[in-house]
Amino acid sequence: MDRKQSDLQIIPNHASHGGEVYSQNLNNKKILDFSVNVNHLFKKSIVDMDLKDLLETIDLYPDSNSTRLKELLIKISNNAFTRNQIIVGNGAMDLITVFSDAFFTKNDEIIVVQPTFTEYEWAITKNQAKIINIFRLPENDFKLPMAEIFEFLSQSPKAIFICNPNNPNGSLDAHNDIKNILKQALNSETLVFLDEAFIEFVEKTPRTNEMLEQCPNLFICRSFTKFYGIPGLRIGYGLGSQQMISKMKSYQNLWSVNTVAQELMGRLIGNTHLQELSREYYTKERKFMFDEINSLYGFKPYPSNANFLLVNLENLGMNSADVKTRLVESNILIRDCATLKGLNDKFIRIAIKDHESNLKIIQEFKKIVNSGGMHPKGIDLINQALALKHRKGKDLSCPYFPCHKQLEDCTFCYCPFYPCHNPISGGNFITSQKTGKKIWNCADCILSHKASNVDIILTELINLKSSFQEITHMQLMEIHKKIIDQDEAYHDR
Repeated sequence: MDRKQSDLQIIPNHASHGGEVYSQNLNNKKILDFSVNVNHLFKKSIVDMDLKDLLETIDLYPDSNSTRLKELLIKISNNAFTRNQIIVGNGAMDLITVFSDAFFTKNDEIIVVQPTFTEYEWAITKNQAKIINIFRLPENDFKLPMAEIFEFLSQSPKAIFICNPNNPNGSLDAHNDIKNILKQALNSETLVFLDEAFIEFVEKTPRTNEMLEQCPNLFICRSFTKFYGIPGLRIGYGLGSQQMISKMKSYQNLWSVNTVAQELMGRLIGNTHLQELSREYYTKERKFMFDEINSLYGFKPYPSNANFLLVNLENLGMNSADVKTRLVESNILIRDCATLKGLNDKFIRIAIKDHESNLKIIQEFKKIVNSGGMHPKGIDLINQALALKHRKGKDLSCPYFPCHKQLEDCTFCYCPFYPCHNPISGGNFITSQKTGKKIWNCADCILSHKASNVDIILTELINLKSSFQEITHMQLMEIHKKIIDQDEAYHDR
Protein backbone atom coordinates (compact mmCIF):
# COMPACT_ATOMS: atom_id res chain seq x y z
CA MET A 1 0.00 0.00 0.00
CA ASP A 2 1.27 3.44 -0.91
CA ARG A 3 1.96 5.78 1.98
CA LYS A 4 -0.06 8.97 2.09
CA GLN A 5 1.83 12.13 1.25
CA SER A 6 1.02 13.49 4.72
CA ASP A 7 2.77 10.50 6.29
CA LEU A 8 6.04 11.17 4.52
CA GLN A 9 8.68 13.02 6.47
CA ILE A 10 9.79 16.22 4.77
CA ILE A 11 13.58 16.47 4.90
CA PRO A 12 14.74 20.11 5.23
CA ASN A 13 16.97 21.69 2.63
CA HIS A 14 20.61 22.42 3.36
CA ALA A 15 21.47 26.07 3.96
CA SER A 16 23.81 28.10 1.77
CA HIS A 17 27.51 28.08 2.63
CA GLY A 18 30.80 29.56 1.51
CA GLY A 19 32.74 28.20 -1.45
CA GLU A 20 30.06 28.98 -4.03
CA VAL A 21 32.51 28.95 -6.93
CA TYR A 22 30.50 26.24 -8.68
CA SER A 23 27.00 27.69 -8.30
CA GLN A 24 28.19 31.18 -9.23
CA ASN A 25 30.06 29.96 -12.32
CA LEU A 26 33.28 31.36 -10.92
CA ASN A 27 35.36 28.19 -11.10
CA ASN A 28 36.94 29.16 -14.42
CA LYS A 29 38.09 32.52 -13.12
CA LYS A 30 41.02 33.30 -10.89
CA ILE A 31 38.75 33.78 -7.92
CA LEU A 32 40.02 34.77 -4.49
CA ASP A 33 37.67 32.82 -2.25
CA PHE A 34 37.39 34.51 1.15
CA SER A 35 34.10 32.71 1.82
CA VAL A 36 35.85 29.45 2.80
CA ASN A 37 37.69 29.59 6.12
CA VAL A 38 40.42 26.96 5.76
CA ASN A 39 44.15 27.10 6.50
CA HIS A 40 46.10 27.79 3.29
CA LEU A 41 49.53 26.97 4.76
CA PHE A 42 49.30 23.17 4.58
CA LYS A 43 48.49 23.05 0.85
CA LYS A 44 52.07 23.46 -0.37
CA SER A 45 53.26 20.82 2.08
CA ILE A 46 50.63 18.39 0.78
CA VAL A 47 51.38 19.17 -2.88
CA ASP A 48 55.09 18.54 -2.23
CA MET A 49 54.43 15.15 -0.60
CA ASP A 50 55.10 11.92 -2.44
CA LEU A 51 51.62 10.39 -2.29
CA LYS A 52 52.20 7.57 -4.75
CA ASP A 53 52.05 4.94 -2.01
CA LEU A 54 48.68 6.30 -0.87
CA LEU A 55 47.20 6.10 -4.34
CA GLU A 56 48.33 2.48 -4.60
CA THR A 57 45.92 1.63 -1.76
CA ILE A 58 42.74 2.78 -3.52
CA ASP A 59 41.95 -0.78 -4.65
CA LEU A 60 41.57 -1.79 -0.97
CA TYR A 61 38.64 -1.15 1.34
CA PRO A 62 39.50 1.42 4.01
CA ASP A 63 39.92 0.49 7.67
CA SER A 64 36.38 0.96 8.99
CA ASN A 65 37.78 1.69 12.48
CA SER A 66 40.53 4.13 11.37
CA THR A 67 42.80 2.23 13.77
CA ARG A 68 46.13 3.86 12.94
CA LEU A 69 44.72 7.38 12.96
CA LYS A 70 43.08 6.80 16.35
CA GLU A 71 46.37 5.58 17.81
CA LEU A 72 48.12 8.73 16.59
CA LEU A 73 45.40 10.96 18.07
CA ILE A 74 45.76 9.21 21.43
CA LYS A 75 49.53 9.62 21.31
CA ILE A 76 49.52 13.36 20.59
CA SER A 77 46.91 13.90 23.32
CA ASN A 78 49.17 12.24 25.90
CA ASN A 79 46.62 9.47 26.39
CA ALA A 80 43.84 11.85 27.41
CA PHE A 81 41.29 9.41 25.97
CA THR A 82 41.10 5.83 24.73
CA ARG A 83 40.38 4.25 21.35
CA ASN A 84 36.82 3.47 22.42
CA GLN A 85 36.23 7.18 23.06
CA ILE A 86 37.01 8.23 19.48
CA ILE A 87 34.86 8.18 16.37
CA VAL A 88 36.33 9.17 12.98
CA GLY A 89 33.90 10.47 10.40
CA ASN A 90 33.53 11.81 6.89
CA GLY A 91 34.08 15.37 8.07
CA ALA A 92 32.37 17.20 10.92
CA MET A 93 29.10 17.20 8.97
CA ASP A 94 29.03 13.39 9.10
CA LEU A 95 29.52 13.47 12.88
CA ILE A 96 26.80 16.09 13.37
CA THR A 97 24.41 13.91 11.40
CA VAL A 98 25.35 10.67 13.18
CA PHE A 99 25.05 12.33 16.60
CA SER A 100 21.58 13.63 15.76
CA ASP A 101 20.44 10.33 14.25
CA ALA A 102 21.67 8.39 17.28
CA PHE A 103 20.14 10.51 20.03
CA PHE A 104 17.22 12.62 18.74
CA THR A 105 13.65 11.55 18.20
CA LYS A 106 10.44 13.35 17.33
CA ASN A 107 9.64 16.39 19.53
CA ASP A 108 12.92 16.30 21.47
CA GLU A 109 13.92 19.85 22.43
CA ILE A 110 17.38 20.91 21.29
CA ILE A 111 19.08 24.21 22.19
CA VAL A 112 21.13 25.83 19.43
CA VAL A 113 23.21 28.87 20.36
CA GLN A 114 22.87 31.20 17.36
CA PRO A 115 24.18 32.59 15.07
CA THR A 116 26.18 29.51 14.22
CA PHE A 117 26.83 26.71 11.73
CA THR A 118 23.56 26.16 9.88
CA GLU A 119 23.84 22.38 9.43
CA TYR A 120 23.00 21.73 13.08
CA GLU A 121 19.46 22.76 12.21
CA TRP A 122 19.34 20.42 9.22
CA ALA A 123 20.48 17.40 11.23
CA ILE A 124 18.12 18.18 14.12
CA THR A 125 14.97 18.83 12.07
CA LYS A 126 15.70 15.78 9.90
CA ASN A 127 14.94 13.77 13.05
CA GLN A 128 11.81 15.86 13.73
CA ALA A 129 13.22 17.30 16.93
CA LYS A 130 12.37 20.87 17.96
CA ILE A 131 14.92 23.66 18.04
CA ILE A 132 15.16 26.25 20.81
CA ASN A 133 17.23 29.17 19.52
CA ILE A 134 19.25 31.22 22.01
CA PHE A 135 21.13 34.19 20.60
CA ARG A 136 24.60 35.61 21.06
CA LEU A 137 24.28 39.38 20.61
CA PRO A 138 26.54 41.56 18.45
CA GLU A 139 26.46 44.35 21.03
CA ASN A 140 28.02 41.89 23.47
CA ASP A 141 30.65 40.70 20.96
CA PHE A 142 28.68 37.44 20.58
CA LYS A 143 29.58 36.11 24.03
CA LEU A 144 27.60 33.19 25.39
CA PRO A 145 24.21 34.30 26.82
CA MET A 146 24.78 32.39 30.06
CA ALA A 147 21.60 33.42 31.90
CA GLU A 148 19.35 32.25 29.05
CA ILE A 149 21.32 29.04 28.61
CA PHE A 150 20.95 28.18 32.31
CA GLU A 151 17.25 29.04 32.18
CA PHE A 152 16.57 26.63 29.33
CA LEU A 153 18.92 23.94 30.65
CA SER A 154 16.85 23.89 33.85
CA GLN A 155 13.98 22.59 31.69
CA SER A 156 16.04 19.46 30.80
CA PRO A 157 16.20 19.68 27.00
CA LYS A 158 17.64 16.69 25.15
CA ALA A 159 20.80 18.50 23.97
CA ILE A 160 22.57 21.80 23.42
CA PHE A 161 24.82 22.72 20.46
CA ILE A 162 27.68 25.16 21.06
CA CYS A 163 30.36 26.08 18.53
CA ASN A 164 33.66 27.18 20.12
CA PRO A 165 35.35 29.17 18.64
CA ASN A 166 32.02 30.15 17.21
CA ASN A 167 31.33 30.36 13.51
CA PRO A 168 30.66 32.99 12.06
CA ASN A 169 32.26 35.43 14.54
CA GLY A 170 35.31 33.37 15.54
CA SER A 171 35.50 34.22 19.24
CA LEU A 172 36.59 31.67 21.83
CA ASP A 173 34.20 31.25 24.74
CA ALA A 174 35.56 31.49 28.27
CA HIS A 175 36.65 28.06 29.51
CA ASN A 176 34.83 28.60 32.83
CA ASP A 177 31.59 29.31 30.94
CA ILE A 178 31.91 26.01 29.07
CA LYS A 179 32.66 24.16 32.33
CA ASN A 180 29.63 25.72 34.06
CA ILE A 181 27.37 24.80 31.13
CA LEU A 182 28.64 21.22 31.23
CA LYS A 183 27.98 21.04 34.98
CA GLN A 184 24.42 22.35 34.60
CA ALA A 185 23.78 20.13 31.57
CA LEU A 186 24.94 17.08 33.51
CA ASN A 187 22.49 17.89 36.31
CA SER A 188 19.73 18.31 33.70
CA GLU A 189 20.70 15.10 31.87
CA THR A 190 21.26 17.16 28.71
CA LEU A 191 23.71 16.12 26.01
CA VAL A 192 26.30 18.72 25.02
CA PHE A 193 27.54 18.88 21.41
CA LEU A 194 30.68 21.02 21.56
CA ASP A 195 31.90 21.86 18.06
CA GLU A 196 35.61 22.66 18.12
CA ALA A 197 36.20 22.72 14.37
CA PHE A 198 38.44 25.80 14.70
CA ILE A 199 40.07 25.06 18.05
CA GLU A 200 43.52 24.38 16.55
CA PHE A 201 43.79 28.03 15.47
CA VAL A 202 43.75 29.13 19.12
CA GLU A 203 47.23 29.88 20.48
CA LYS A 204 46.67 28.16 23.83
CA THR A 205 44.16 25.45 23.07
CA PRO A 206 41.86 24.74 26.05
CA ARG A 207 42.01 21.07 26.95
CA THR A 208 38.30 20.35 26.89
CA ASN A 209 39.04 16.68 26.25
CA GLU A 210 40.13 16.47 29.88
CA MET A 211 36.49 17.00 30.87
CA LEU A 212 35.33 13.78 29.20
CA GLU A 213 35.95 11.73 32.35
CA GLN A 214 33.61 13.88 34.47
CA CYS A 215 31.08 14.58 31.69
CA PRO A 216 29.63 11.44 30.06
CA ASN A 217 27.06 13.74 28.40
CA LEU A 218 29.77 15.61 26.43
CA PHE A 219 30.59 15.07 22.75
CA ILE A 220 33.50 17.06 21.27
CA CYS A 221 33.51 17.42 17.49
CA ARG A 222 36.81 18.19 15.76
CA SER A 223 37.35 18.86 12.06
CA PHE A 224 40.58 18.25 10.16
CA THR A 225 39.09 20.26 7.29
CA LYS A 226 39.67 23.75 8.67
CA PHE A 227 43.11 23.69 10.26
CA TYR A 228 44.72 21.32 7.78
CA GLY A 229 43.03 22.90 4.74
CA ILE A 230 41.55 19.73 3.19
CA PRO A 231 37.78 20.29 2.78
CA GLY A 232 37.80 18.12 -0.34
CA LEU A 233 38.91 15.00 1.56
CA ARG A 234 36.17 15.08 4.23
CA ILE A 235 37.55 13.80 7.52
CA GLY A 236 37.07 14.68 11.17
CA TYR A 237 36.79 13.02 14.55
CA GLY A 238 34.79 13.18 17.74
CA LEU A 239 35.37 12.39 21.41
CA GLY A 240 32.89 11.14 23.98
CA SER A 241 32.19 8.47 26.53
CA GLN A 242 32.62 4.85 25.46
CA GLN A 243 28.84 4.34 25.65
CA MET A 244 28.11 7.44 23.55
CA ILE A 245 30.68 6.56 20.88
CA SER A 246 29.44 2.98 20.69
CA LYS A 247 25.90 4.14 20.00
CA MET A 248 27.00 6.68 17.40
CA LYS A 249 29.05 4.08 15.52
CA SER A 250 25.97 1.91 15.16
CA TYR A 251 24.39 4.73 13.13
CA GLN A 252 27.46 5.39 10.98
CA ASN A 253 28.14 4.02 7.51
CA LEU A 254 30.63 1.15 7.59
CA TRP A 255 33.34 2.69 5.37
CA SER A 256 32.69 6.33 6.10
CA VAL A 257 36.30 7.54 5.72
CA ASN A 258 38.42 6.70 2.69
CA THR A 259 41.94 5.30 2.94
CA VAL A 260 43.70 8.31 1.42
CA ALA A 261 42.11 10.68 3.96
CA GLN A 262 43.06 8.42 6.89
CA GLU A 263 46.67 7.98 5.79
CA LEU A 264 47.23 11.62 4.79
CA MET A 265 45.90 12.84 8.14
CA GLY A 266 48.28 10.46 9.88
CA ARG A 267 51.15 12.35 8.23
CA LEU A 268 49.76 15.86 8.73
CA ILE A 269 49.01 15.60 12.45
CA GLY A 270 52.64 14.69 13.02
CA ASN A 271 53.85 17.92 11.42
CA THR A 272 54.10 19.95 14.62
CA HIS A 273 56.35 22.56 12.97
CA LEU A 274 53.70 23.55 10.42
CA GLN A 275 51.02 23.49 13.10
CA GLU A 276 52.93 26.01 15.23
CA LEU A 277 53.77 28.07 12.16
CA SER A 278 50.05 28.19 11.30
CA ARG A 279 49.03 29.39 14.76
CA GLU A 280 51.76 32.05 14.74
CA TYR A 281 50.78 33.23 11.26
CA TYR A 282 47.07 33.48 11.95
CA THR A 283 47.61 35.22 15.28
CA LYS A 284 49.71 37.90 13.57
CA GLU A 285 47.69 38.19 10.35
CA ARG A 286 44.36 38.21 12.20
CA LYS A 287 45.49 41.28 14.15
CA PHE A 288 46.68 42.94 10.95
CA MET A 289 43.35 42.28 9.21
CA PHE A 290 41.32 43.37 12.22
CA ASP A 291 43.23 46.66 12.57
CA GLU A 292 43.10 47.43 8.85
CA ILE A 293 39.39 46.73 8.50
CA ASN A 294 38.58 48.48 11.78
CA SER A 295 40.24 51.63 10.43
CA LEU A 296 37.81 51.79 7.48
CA TYR A 297 34.68 53.85 7.86
CA GLY A 298 31.55 51.68 7.92
CA PHE A 299 33.40 48.39 8.55
CA LYS A 300 33.30 46.98 12.08
CA PRO A 301 35.09 43.64 12.63
CA TYR A 302 34.47 41.57 15.77
CA PRO A 303 37.20 39.99 17.93
CA SER A 304 38.17 36.52 16.70
CA ASN A 305 40.41 33.64 17.73
CA ALA A 306 39.99 31.73 14.48
CA ASN A 307 41.03 32.21 10.85
CA PHE A 308 38.16 34.49 9.86
CA LEU A 309 36.46 37.74 10.82
CA LEU A 310 32.81 38.71 11.04
CA VAL A 311 32.28 42.28 9.83
CA ASN A 312 29.36 44.63 10.55
CA LEU A 313 28.40 46.97 7.68
CA GLU A 314 25.61 48.83 9.47
CA ASN A 315 27.15 52.28 8.99
CA LEU A 316 28.46 51.71 5.48
CA GLY A 317 25.30 52.62 3.59
CA MET A 318 25.48 49.33 1.67
CA ASN A 319 24.15 45.90 2.60
CA SER A 320 25.95 42.56 2.47
CA ALA A 321 24.56 41.65 -0.96
CA ASP A 322 25.74 44.99 -2.38
CA VAL A 323 29.26 44.49 -1.01
CA LYS A 324 29.35 40.88 -2.21
CA THR A 325 28.31 41.94 -5.72
CA ARG A 326 30.95 44.67 -5.84
CA LEU A 327 33.65 42.20 -4.77
CA VAL A 328 32.56 39.49 -7.23
CA GLU A 329 33.20 42.03 -9.99
CA SER A 330 36.82 42.00 -8.78
CA ASN A 331 36.89 38.16 -8.65
CA ILE A 332 36.63 38.10 -4.86
CA LEU A 333 34.07 35.95 -3.06
CA ILE A 334 32.96 36.53 0.55
CA ARG A 335 30.34 34.95 2.83
CA ASP A 336 27.09 36.92 2.95
CA CYS A 337 25.71 36.28 6.45
CA ALA A 338 22.20 37.61 5.80
CA THR A 339 20.68 34.12 6.01
CA LEU A 340 22.16 33.26 9.42
CA LYS A 341 19.76 33.35 12.35
CA GLY A 342 20.56 36.28 14.62
CA LEU A 343 22.24 38.24 11.83
CA ASN A 344 20.91 40.26 8.89
CA ASP A 345 22.05 41.87 5.64
CA LYS A 346 24.55 44.06 7.50
CA PHE A 347 27.03 41.24 8.15
CA ILE A 348 29.70 39.53 6.06
CA ARG A 349 32.36 36.98 6.98
CA ILE A 350 35.81 36.89 5.44
CA ALA A 351 38.51 34.27 5.79
CA ILE A 352 42.10 35.24 6.53
CA LYS A 353 44.26 34.11 3.65
CA ASP A 354 47.85 34.70 2.56
CA HIS A 355 49.10 38.25 3.14
CA GLU A 356 49.04 39.23 -0.54
CA SER A 357 45.40 38.16 -0.91
CA ASN A 358 44.49 39.91 2.33
CA LEU A 359 45.98 43.14 0.99
CA LYS A 360 43.84 42.81 -2.14
CA ILE A 361 40.54 42.51 -0.28
CA ILE A 362 41.47 45.39 2.03
CA GLN A 363 42.19 47.51 -1.07
CA GLU A 364 38.76 46.57 -2.46
CA PHE A 365 37.16 47.53 0.85
CA LYS A 366 38.93 50.89 0.65
CA LYS A 367 37.55 51.45 -2.84
CA ILE A 368 34.05 50.74 -1.53
CA VAL A 369 34.53 53.20 1.34
CA ASN A 370 36.03 55.83 -0.93
CA SER A 371 33.20 55.56 -3.43
CA GLY A 372 30.78 55.61 -0.51
CA GLY A 373 28.39 53.47 -2.48
CA MET A 374 28.36 56.28 -5.05
CA HIS A 375 26.88 55.64 -8.46
CA PRO A 376 29.61 54.92 -11.06
CA LYS A 377 28.41 57.93 -13.07
CA GLY A 378 29.28 60.18 -10.13
CA ILE A 379 32.82 58.85 -10.02
CA ASP A 380 33.16 59.41 -13.78
CA LEU A 381 32.01 63.04 -13.40
CA ILE A 382 34.53 63.68 -10.61
CA ASN A 383 37.34 62.13 -12.65
CA GLN A 384 36.34 64.30 -15.62
CA ALA A 385 36.63 67.41 -13.44
CA LEU A 386 40.07 66.27 -12.23
CA ALA A 387 41.20 65.70 -15.81
CA LEU A 388 39.95 69.12 -17.01
CA LYS A 389 41.37 70.83 -13.91
CA HIS A 390 38.81 73.63 -13.83
CA ARG A 391 35.40 74.37 -12.43
CA LYS A 392 32.28 73.73 -14.44
CA GLY A 393 30.22 76.49 -12.88
CA LYS A 394 26.44 76.48 -13.19
CA ASP A 395 25.08 74.04 -15.74
CA LEU A 396 21.78 75.64 -16.71
CA SER A 397 21.23 73.06 -19.44
CA CYS A 398 21.07 70.19 -16.95
CA PRO A 399 17.47 68.90 -16.67
CA TYR A 400 17.97 68.52 -12.91
CA PHE A 401 19.27 72.04 -12.32
CA PRO A 402 19.00 73.19 -9.61
CA CYS A 403 19.34 69.87 -7.81
CA HIS A 404 18.16 70.78 -4.31
CA LYS A 405 18.35 74.55 -4.27
CA GLN A 406 19.95 77.43 -6.19
CA LEU A 407 23.59 76.33 -6.43
CA GLU A 408 26.72 78.21 -7.39
CA ASP A 409 28.60 75.36 -9.05
CA CYS A 410 27.82 71.99 -10.67
CA THR A 411 31.38 70.71 -10.93
CA PHE A 412 30.76 67.97 -8.37
CA CYS A 413 27.29 66.86 -9.35
CA TYR A 414 27.99 63.92 -7.03
CA CYS A 415 29.72 65.05 -3.84
CA PRO A 416 33.26 63.58 -3.55
CA PHE A 417 32.73 63.29 0.22
CA TYR A 418 29.55 61.25 -0.04
CA PRO A 419 28.70 59.90 2.42
CA CYS A 420 30.63 62.15 4.82
CA HIS A 421 28.36 61.17 7.72
CA ASN A 422 29.16 64.58 9.21
CA PRO A 423 26.00 66.49 10.20
CA ILE A 424 27.94 69.76 10.57
CA SER A 425 27.85 70.14 6.78
CA GLY A 426 24.08 69.78 6.68
CA GLY A 427 23.53 66.10 5.96
CA ASN A 428 21.56 63.55 7.96
CA PHE A 429 20.38 59.93 7.85
CA ILE A 430 16.94 59.22 6.35
CA THR A 431 15.06 56.06 5.39
CA SER A 432 14.80 55.59 1.64
CA GLN A 433 11.18 55.39 0.50
CA LYS A 434 12.29 53.26 -2.45
CA THR A 435 14.41 50.63 -0.70
CA GLY A 436 13.62 51.07 3.00
CA LYS A 437 17.36 51.29 3.70
CA LYS A 438 19.06 53.91 5.87
CA ILE A 439 20.90 56.33 3.57
CA TRP A 440 22.86 59.53 3.95
CA ASN A 441 20.85 62.56 2.81
CA CYS A 442 22.69 65.63 1.44
CA ALA A 443 19.65 67.74 0.52
CA ASP A 444 20.53 70.59 2.92
CA CYS A 445 24.26 70.63 2.14
CA ILE A 446 25.84 73.01 -0.37
CA LEU A 447 29.46 72.40 0.67
CA SER A 448 30.62 70.96 -2.69
CA HIS A 449 28.45 73.33 -4.78
CA LYS A 450 29.78 76.62 -3.43
CA ALA A 451 32.23 78.13 -5.91
CA SER A 452 34.90 79.06 -3.34
CA ASN A 453 34.77 75.57 -1.84
CA VAL A 454 34.92 73.88 -5.25
CA ASP A 455 38.17 75.72 -5.98
CA ILE A 456 39.69 74.27 -2.81
CA ILE A 457 38.29 70.76 -3.38
CA LEU A 458 39.50 70.64 -6.97
CA THR A 459 42.97 71.92 -6.11
CA GLU A 460 43.35 69.49 -3.21
CA LEU A 461 42.18 66.50 -5.27
CA ILE A 462 44.49 67.40 -8.17
CA ASN A 463 47.44 67.71 -5.77
CA LEU A 464 46.88 64.12 -4.64
CA LYS A 465 47.83 63.03 -8.19
CA SER A 466 45.48 60.05 -8.19
CA SER A 467 42.26 58.95 -9.79
CA PHE A 468 39.33 59.46 -7.48
CA GLN A 469 39.08 55.71 -6.75
CA GLU A 470 42.64 55.71 -5.38
CA ILE A 471 42.10 58.57 -2.94
CA THR A 472 41.54 57.31 0.58
CA HIS A 473 38.58 58.13 2.78
CA MET A 474 40.94 59.71 5.30
CA GLN A 475 42.37 62.05 2.64
CA LEU A 476 38.89 63.10 1.60
CA MET A 477 37.87 63.80 5.18
CA GLU A 478 40.97 65.97 5.66
CA ILE A 479 39.85 68.11 2.71
CA HIS A 480 36.31 68.14 4.10
CA LYS A 481 37.57 69.39 7.47
CA LYS A 482 39.74 72.07 5.85
CA ILE A 483 36.74 73.55 4.03
CA ILE A 484 34.51 73.53 7.11
CA ASP A 485 37.27 75.11 9.23
CA GLN A 486 37.73 78.02 6.82
CA ASP A 487 34.08 78.54 5.81
CA GLU A 488 32.21 80.71 8.32
CA ALA A 489 28.87 79.51 6.96
CA TYR A 490 29.42 76.20 8.75
CA HIS A 491 30.69 77.50 12.07
CA ASP A 492 27.25 78.13 13.51
CA ARG A 493 25.79 74.76 12.59
